[in-house]
Amino acid sequence: MYSNSHILYNGKLVDILVKDGHDVVMVIPEYMPIFFNGTKLGKVFRISNLGEAYTYGIDSLGGDMFSYEYDAINERTKFEKVLNNACEEVMLKQDELNQLRQYNFDLAITEMVDFCGVSIPSPPSYVPVSEESQFGPIMTFKERIYNLYMYLAMYRIFHMSVSHSNWLFKKYAGPNFPDIAEIAAESSLVFVNSDEFLDAARPILHKTIYIGGIGIGEPNPLEEPFKSLMGKGKNGVVLFSFGTIVPTMALTPERKREVFRALSEFEDYHFIVKIDKEDDLARELAKEAKNIDVVEWVPQADLLGHARIKLFIMHAGMYGLLESATRGVPVITIPIFGDQMRNGKIVEYHGWGVHIDKINLGYDTLKNAINKVLSNPSYKENATLIALLGF
Repeated sequence: MYSNSHILYNGKLVDILVKDGHDVVMVIPEYMPIFFNGTKLGKVFRISNLGEAYTYGIDSLGGDMFSYEYDAINERTKFEKVLNNACEEVMLKQDELNQLRQYNFDLAITEMVDFCGVSIPSPPSYVPVSEESQFGPIMTFKERIYNLYMYLAMYRIFHMSVSHSNWLFKKYAGPNFPDIAEIAAESSLVFVNSDEFLDAARPILHKTIYIGGIGIGEPNPLEEPFKSLMGKGKNGVVLFSFGTIVPTMALTPERKREVFRALSEFEDYHFIVKIDKEDDLARELAKEAKNIDVVEWVPQADLLGHARIKLFIMHAGMYGLLESATRGVPVITIPIFGDQMRNGKIVEYHGWGVHIDKINLGYDTLKNAINKVLSNPSYKENATLIALLGF
């Protein structure tokens, strides 16, 4: 699992299975510092001291996240190398793996980050590439040509990565270990962390089951300081968060000042902004504005379920989008990498939010986007409709 949001999602699945009477062990390879288990009911088995292959690789991918044009092919190639290096670190932990074998598991459930769309037809003429796609369901002829190019490039990168993964498994698990792509393709079921009403129309297999939003229950009562924060703002509250993997420290000081200046213009709304612990500039900028509070952590699903929440400004991570869809909250997406660009376009396609290119993020673009969503009731209406249809 690659970030806190992945652990949160998988932990929800574990709790559901435990409630159904199953004995479940959640395995957490500690690729990066993770301070919670995600599950309240299941057993947790951590594989620690995995070195720096993953965190170093992710840091090298990030850089100045908001200021450079994303090179999808190059970055995806590097990301696949990061995943394979991290995989090898786990395989070297033979003592821990032997402990896991003693459980004699009847079933294994694993993420398929490396097997997007295995054996599922994805016509590039109308299905956007899932990895680093900048297109939505409606593409121009030129965009379709580029989508075909990306489809072929990602297909090649994927198979190069699978070839290396197979080499690793044969090296550490034995020469007769089966092809991992075949294992994935022959899986009995594939659960997708999305929802039919959020995704665009595309071919799908009967064994593919959408479970996006599973485990997102009713919002819990808020504790302080959030209970008081949600009472601020004449017209309501806006939540601003880039999640756990995109640091606010990646924003340059100049761009950060523009963001906070744009938020301060909406005096009838109060803004809760999630920041990094080390982000002293954001704290200073918040003190200069009467309508902004900064926090290092937010109970996101509970805040989005509050009656006074009016808008969620976020990076288009899938779990956050599912929480927004479940609660019927309009969004402004600022995608950074991975599937986030595609997710942002899907939001615009369904009319429950708008998307800002990270390169253009600044005072004018953010102010105009906020004004557009808050002043046009259709965004809230469409968000409510999605919540009613899919959740």
